[in-house]
Amino acid sequence: VLNPPVDTHILIEQNVPGFAIRGCTNPSAANYNLQATQNYGCYFPVPGCTDATASNYNPAANANDGSCDFITAIPEKALSLTAAVYPNPMHSELSINTTSRERTHVELFDIQGRLVLQSEFSGGETTLKPDISAGLYYYRITSNGITIKTGKIIKQ
Repeated sequence: VLNPPVDTHILIEQNVPGFAIRGCTNPSAANYNLQATQNYGCYFPVPGCTDATASNYNPAANANDGSCDFITAIPEKALSLTAAVYPNPMHSELSINTTSRERTHVELFDIQGRLVLQSEFSGGETTLKPDISAGLYYYRITSNGITIKTGKIIKQ
């Protein structure tokens, strides 16, 4: 007779005696489970600003540490800079249209904050064909050190 502990995920396989307790077996993880016998779902917090509208947004962060800064004094030049990112959701192409006529940088991050695309163009409009899997991504568009736009985009 099996007697699994309460409040745990267990794995029972047909024709296999006993059961496995699923949980994080890495002692350095935030959700380490001493009872776990099968590693599953370890969580490692990365503190930082998780609000994409903040000036110090950190796409690699997964645990908001309260450090988000929201610009109250916007440089005059930044007021005239805008960007459009489309279509959203995207398929194979992503178009970016900015009011900047200077070097513009595009960064695309996966949901774990890893940089998956970095591109530069001379401002105005460009079309990118990122070789990425379907899923949710974050983008940041900057020109001359000024963040023009940040946001989320879905790749279908």
